Amino acid sequence: MLRWRQFLRPLHLGHRLPFRALHTAQDAGLSPVLLTRARLLAAEHTRLTDKLSDSFDTKVAKRAGELASVTAALRKWENANEALQELKSLLHDDETDEELRALAMEDLDSTRESLPAIADQLKKSLIPRHPFADLPCLLEIRPGAGGDEAGLFAFELLRMYISFCSRRGLRPIILKQDTEDGQAEDRLTEAVIEIEANGSYDIMRTESGVHRVQRVPATETKGRTHTSAEVRVKKMRAGGAGGQHVNKTESAIRLTHIPTGTVVSMQDERSQQANRRKAWQLSSVEVPWGGVARMGRGDKIRTYNFGQSRCTDHRCGTTIHNLDGVLDGGDGLETVMENVRSWMVDREVEAMVAEDLAKANLEKTKKNGEKIVTGLLP
Repeated sequence: MLRWRQFLRPLHLGHRLPFRALHTAQDAGLSPVLLTRARLLAAEHTRLTDKLSDSFDTKVAKRAGELASVTAALRKWENANEALQELKSLLHDDETDEELRALAMEDLDSTRESLPAIADQLKKSLIPRHPFADLPCLLEIRPGAGGDEAGLFAFELLRMYISFCSRRGLRPIILKQDTEDGQAEDRLTEAVIEIEANGSYDIMRTESGVHRVQRVPATETKGRTHTSAEVRVKKMRAGGAGGQHVNKTESAIRLTHIPTGTVVSMQDERSQQANRRKAWQLSSVEVPWGGVARMGRGDKIRTYNFGQSRCTDHRCGTTIHNLDGVLDGGDGLETVMENVRSWMVDREVEAMVAEDLAKANLEKTKKNGEKIVTGLLP
């Protein structure tokens, strides 16, 4: 904006170009309710920073850090709107020089185009960060009904996520990879991947749900839930491929969660110690996180149509007509996941707006002295 602002006063000519309507907060998808929330949080940030200038406090500093992104996004939003108003005044001024008017119109287009992105940035800054967002995560893959084809597709998903994580530098580690009767490697019955990188939970949480392949019907899967750390350990002989060693030694480990009967088995390694370590690692992560939710047809999030080479996410509505690019864990999958994250932000923003409106209506009702009746309708 600086290139034209410095010429505002010296140039005075009277040619007028057509004026284009400016964006408002609602035009850019930003609710006035959200703006009110943002300004309240920015004011809180100012108070906290003033307090920190007098004396340091850990809790105050943490809260101020959390609000810093809101303040920065709000400032960017207000600066953009201020620039738009200045451009509007300039273009309405009959004494504005033609050359300066052309520059202002160019800046108007640029600023107006950037406003929706700035509004999205402000909305995202208002959403509280997920408490697990900065943590590593586990990813479980289990096939539904469908026989061999279901197991084959589950294995394709395993390869897709391993490739995706490797491309992103997320350091995936396969904790468990069970196949049907220990035979064909690509007919998966269950797999568990540990993604070590901090922040991987926030990246991968878009993937929780039922993934449907159109060559087999999507069905319900079985979930597990841990309620305590009471675990029974049993040594046993491993089965499947591996030569005489697995049949003669008790190298496999089975952990049973006594309150629920949940079983975690591990026989991937040749030594009992290695299998024990991996089994406890898997169990110790599942217990505090509450295990895996039960899922059914209503949890279907994505369809992979091999006949049409199409991947459709049913939450955000994104369709990619390059199934191989998605299953390779490349840009296609990244596009789908990014659009789902945007969809999640929109849903959280809607809930935030509804909550603020409900609070405002409640306060208005109390202020007017009206009776508030709550209860369940018959």
